[in-house]
Amino acid sequence: MSDGLNIARIRAYAVAPAQAPPVRYTGRDDGFVQMNVEVVRLTLQDGSEGTASSFSGWLVSDGGSVVREIGRLAGDVLGESVAHRAALTEVLLESAGEGPWPAISIIDGAMWDAYARSAGLPLWQLLGGYRACIPAYASTPAHLTIEAYLDDVRRFAAMGWLSSCT
Repeated sequence: MSDGLNIARIRAYAVAPAQAPPVRYTGRDDGFVQMNVEVVRLTLQDGSEGTASSFSGWLVSDGGSVVREIGRLAGDVLGESVAHRAALTEVLLESAGEGPWPAISIIDGAMWDAYARSAGLPLWQLLGGYRACIPAYASTPAHLTIEAYLDDVRRFAAMGWLSSCT
């Protein structure tokens, strides 16, 4: 008997956002990397959807590598219940060895998101959170000059990212 929490569909996408400029991850002039966003969208039998994402294109992972791994793992999670998401993730990790940990991670995140949405709660409340607002932390790509960091801060401030929780 199904309670609607079984995973009915998994879709994965690799996106190289055109508006995302290449970034540098060190303070040295050692080149830029174009990051890709890899997204998983998991649908439950009750219609609830959960999403999660990861980046690829840095170090050894190429664009689409996480999506390809999700394709290989999909058969292991389809039909399974997100009510047992921790145990399911543990099984995936145990069988992965040195394998597809970024793919398992975003599948796990999407299962948590779908479970919370099915329960009609934001995930932070499902996990026991009690505040409506928390201060956020963000980082920037590595720049070669202080002025480049200041440009980021000015841009983030203009977008409202630096407002505080009260």
